[in-house]
Parts: sequence; structure tokens; C-alpha cells
Amino acid sequence: MPCPSPQPSVPTSRWQVAGALAYMLNLWAVGKPGRLDGEAAARLKEEAQKGAGKLPPPQILLGRSKFTPSGYAFAIWGPIFLGEMLFHLGGQFLLPLLNNDALMGAFANAAPSWVAGCLLQSLWCVTFRPRFRDAGALYLMVPAACLAGTAASLGSYHLKLRRSML
Repeated sequence: MPCPSPQPSVPTSRWQVAGALAYMLNLWAVGKPGRLDGEAAARLKEEAQKGAGKLPPPQILLGRSKFTPSGYAFAIWGPIFLGEMLFHLGGQFLLPLLNNDALMGAFANAAPSWVAGCLLQSLWCVTFRPRFRDAGALYLMVPAACLAGTAASLGSYHLKLRRSML
């Protein structure tokens, strides 16, 4: 008896593969410890555990200001990354099942902006490290430019998708 033929599948486009790879790189880069934002938090946590309620010494407080958010403020990044992942997976791999060429065209058109945003965020994670800070204040312009580029790219992605829906 012959095997039943598999259901026809939707071919994966290059933009889908590029988007998925860029997002995986982004998740990997964000998860790597050693960025400047994690360095101060680790020192404060260590001092808090040692002192149990005492104020940390002044050298630990360097880099802190009245505008430095509490650690719990960063908990928002969990839902943000979850939302990005669901939106990305849905847009990249579930929407093709609807066979809607206009919708797929909109995502294909916006994909370069998504890929650029993920790559620039990954590059920010690489450059927002002590070695850039220690090289001089001018070198901190590199991660700042990466972060600005990330925002511009993701803004462009959103704009392209919104325009396609109007």
C-alpha cells in the first residue's frame, strides 16, 4: 500500500528565514551577561546581600542617580520579548497559512526593517560592554548609535505594516 502523500506546505521565503535568524541572534545576544546595565545591578545586589539593609559604599553607587530605575522596572522586558516573539512567529510562520498575498507582501516589504532592528539590537549588546566604556566616552557613542538605529528600524517596520493596513 503506498504511503499517503504529505499535505502541501507553504514554502518558506528568504525574508522569513532572515527574520527568524536575526531574531534568534537577538535573543542570544540579549541573554549574554556582561553588559554595562547588568554590571551595576550585580554590584548593588551583591552589596545588598552583604549589608542586609545598610547603604552600599559610595564606589558602588557610582553610576546611580535619582533617575536610575529600580531593578523591578526591568521586569517589563519579559512581556516585551514575549510579545515580539509571538508577533514575529505569527507574522512569519502562521499568516502564510491564510494564503493572503497582500498580507504576506506587507510582511515581506517590512522584513528588512525587522532584520535591521534585530541585528542592531544584537550589535548594541556586543558594544554596551566595559571595554567600550573603558576605551573612553567617545566609544560609548557606538552603542548609542546602535540603540538609535534599533529604534529607527523597528519604527520603520511598524510604519510599513501600518501603511499596508490602511
